[in-house]
Amino acid sequence: MRHGTSIDLRRALETLAAGIPRPRVHVEASEELSEADPLQAHTLFRCAQEIVTNAVRHSGARNVWLRLERNDGGLVLEARDDGRGSDSIRPGNGLRGMRERVEERGGELRVETRAGGGFSARVWLPAPEGEL
Repeated sequence: MRHGTSIDLRRALETLAAGIPRPRVHVEASEELSEADPLQAHTLFRCAQEIVTNAVRHSGARNVWLRLERNDGGLVLEARDDGRGSDSIRPGNGLRGMRERVEERGGELRVETRAGGGFSARVWLPAPEGEL
């Protein structure tokens, strides 16, 4: 992924979703996100991949929803599942890696869970200079 080219982040997320039989992964992203900055796209795709992987392995979820939009001066990935959730978040290598990648780009990661209430995450990355 070279700087200066764009990545079709929407299509990448749809391809990720199509390859997961269970839980069902729903993707909502506007057509304008078919041209995302490659560094942002890579970071957000890796976060989505980790969220889906965790849902497959740990949540017992039937559904995962991924929503991508331009908002708050950058790109936002919101994810949630309908899995069993937990009383607390125990960050493993995946969540730590997500946080590190997001913070390297000047962004923020928020995660929430509760027993019986699934898991949710919000990733925000600032727009590259000259965008938005």
